[in-house]
Amino acid sequence: MANKASDEKIIKELKKELEKIELQRKISEARKAIAESQKATFKAKLPDLDVKALEGNLTIDDNVDIECQILTYKAMSEIASQISSEIKGMDAKPTQVIICNQNAFGSMLSYKTFIKQINLLKEQYDTTITTIEKARVAKIGALIATPMAAMTAGAILESLVDLVSLFKIDTDIKGKKVDIVEEALFAEVARELKSKGIEAIYPVFINTVSDELLNAISDLSKLKEEADQKIAEVGEDDHFKDEVAFLKDLNKQYEKILISLIGVDEKTGINSRLETLIKGERLIAELGKPNTDILYLKAVAGGGNNKVKRSFWWWCNTLSHSGGAIITYFLISKEGVIKASKNLYKTTGYRQFKDMGGEEELDNFKVNNKGARG
Repeated sequence: MANKASDEKIIKELKKELEKIELQRKISEARKAIAESQKATFKAKLPDLDVKALEGNLTIDDNVDIECQILTYKAMSEIASQISSEIKGMDAKPTQVIICNQNAFGSMLSYKTFIKQINLLKEQYDTTITTIEKARVAKIGALIATPMAAMTAGAILESLVDLVSLFKIDTDIKGKKVDIVEEALFAEVARELKSKGIEAIYPVFINTVSDELLNAISDLSKLKEEADQKIAEVGEDDHFKDEVAFLKDLNKQYEKILISLIGVDEKTGINSRLETLIKGERLIAELGKPNTDILYLKAVAGGGNNKVKRSFWWWCNTLSHSGGAIITYFLISKEGVIKASKNLYKTTGYRQFKDMGGEEELDNFKVNNKGARG
């Protein structure tokens, strides 16, 4: 009986404990319901501001690019200054440099090739015409052996047939997009060189033309006329059959050369072949001056970035820009020897302009203490 009474007592105590826990749960739910109700009432009284927390994303407007361009050109300007300083510091520094790109080198090669082909054609005209004249004066029945026997008309034809293609300059450059305008790079390097006592020549602005090209063409035309005369005089004589055939082959090559020189591009209206040869002649004439070197420049890459930092606190918002450039240069003697070369790269790092609380200017009109543009 005692055990039964004890069990009933335990059961009653457990029931009371369960009732107490259930009461506490109901009280907690009631408080939560009251809190939710109060929150809804309070929120209903507030105006709808539609305010969202920032997610921390960075956005860049593609139209914001002038600042990056300015910094890119600033980096390019500093590289130009370094190039001129390195040239100035050389033991055998030049007094004058010709600033060139790949097309300028191509024009010089085309001109040299053209002159050599013209001289070869003139030599063959002279040799053949002289052979015919000597044979006629001496009244020799058989053809006089000449150096021309070792070199057939076919050989000359083969050496000249691709002449027109030599005037075409193909340039294939692979890599990153170049944002730096070539003329801007040349202008900056020329300014820096001049400030250090070295004259800079940019072939585009050379307006003098030597007479070598025109004289070579004129001499060739006279030889062609003389060849026509000889063909008319001895064309029916079997003794001069080989020489006449050879002169006719030379005349065909002359006509190809003449067509290539007088032909005009239908789209541009410009005789690009003749223009290329004239450019090459100008450069070679400048290279003939004492203590003159070639400065080959190439803008490999240029560009920059925009960086935006945004915060809930407006005074913490920042917009900064960066710019950089990579420039390659070769300093080459007139004989083609590389005297100096280097790849130079420069980045400004992220900068802010004055309208955004920084120190960078949106112009370079100020003059520093040395008298150079800022």
